[in-house]
Amino acid sequence: MKTILISGFYGNMNIGDESILEVMVKEIKENHPQIKILVFSDNPKETKARYGVDSVNSWALGTSLLSSILSKLRLSFIETIIWWLGGTLDPRIIREIIRCDVFILGGGGLLSDEVSRTLPRWLGKVCLANFLRKKVMIYAVGVINLTTSMGKFLSKSIINKVDLITVRDIESKKTLVLAGVDEDKIFITADPAVNLEAVQETNRKEILKNEGIKCKQFNIGICISPFYFSRERWKNWKPKYRQYTEVWEQNIDKLLKCFEGDLVFIPMQYTSDYPFITDLLKKNNLKGNKRIHILRGMYTPNEVLGIYSEMDVIIGMRLHSMILSSVANTPFVAISYSPKTKRFLNKICYERYSMNIKNLNSDNICNLVRVVIDQKRYIKEHLKNQIMIVQEREHDNIKFLNQILEDGFYENG
Repeated sequence: MKTILISGFYGNMNIGDESILEVMVKEIKENHPQIKILVFSDNPKETKARYGVDSVNSWALGTSLLSSILSKLRLSFIETIIWWLGGTLDPRIIREIIRCDVFILGGGGLLSDEVSRTLPRWLGKVCLANFLRKKVMIYAVGVINLTTSMGKFLSKSIINKVDLITVRDIESKKTLVLAGVDEDKIFITADPAVNLEAVQETNRKEILKNEGIKCKQFNIGICISPFYFSRERWKNWKPKYRQYTEVWEQNIDKLLKCFEGDLVFIPMQYTSDYPFITDLLKKNNLKGNKRIHILRGMYTPNEVLGIYSEMDVIIGMRLHSMILSSVANTPFVAISYSPKTKRFLNKICYERYSMNIKNLNSDNICNLVRVVIDQKRYIKEHLKNQIMIVQEREHDNIKFLNQILEDGFYENG
């Protein structure tokens, strides 16, 4: 029995990454029911129960804690080394890579040198798999930035040695090529989450009922996240974060005044989004407001997609809030904060219904929500047509994996 080993940001209650894994596992099982799938996860027990696959810890015990301490001490170089060693020197990790036939890194935005620890965190295992002469595929990743000396060195010495790479947009391919990766190994596909399937209508209506949300009224789904939260990414992050929270306080107040119906907050990264939203509402004495709901349950990606389907409009910040809105055929207002969100909006020709996070204020967001509501019929038809094209492109991921499993020849085309 052949074994596929998948490594990514799994087991962290992040709906975007879990959506990716859900589709990857489903497509592999449908195409190769006899193949064993094993996933490196930060919560192996949950991953095994949810997807019906074997799972082991992603990192050696204590890696995350030690990294957190070093980060606070601003010892980024040592932190980088810890992530590399923590992901490659644990006997269980070495054992499973030795046993596997194909090693997959992905999907998601795992390749970037914006933060020093990111590449070593993920490429250590790829390096080990290359050394052990395993078939290696980098699967549907997003690549934001590879411009540092370390980024270019790791790209040429590790990424360049894998068998095949699929990326979710053309800009990711260009970034890899500029960093020194062989262009002929890189294929443009799409994020696996575009082929996620929602739970049945009865199931999602039951979820909303249990959350105290009425389906027949007008509901605005809101998917926001803490931003400007890290000194690694932004200078003077504290005042920026404070200003950002104040803007959202104003946004919530104006949305309640401008639109009838309820605001439904949908955490996409439960461990960070949920506390951020609850703190935001507490500061404004809005936690008991009957028109405001925060989803309390830690739902599966299929359930979250079902919830998106029941919303009239979505205000989305995270990339996968935009992807799931498109799949659910729910008109959405996009708050673009990163090249990855801009790339997806370009891919589905949706830029006109987006705003840059730098321009985020209550007037702009309410005006854009009005536009989306007024053009709802057109937008739904547009999303339906655009997402079908992207969904078809995503199926190429599994086709390329099939070629690797068959040890066949692949061509760029």
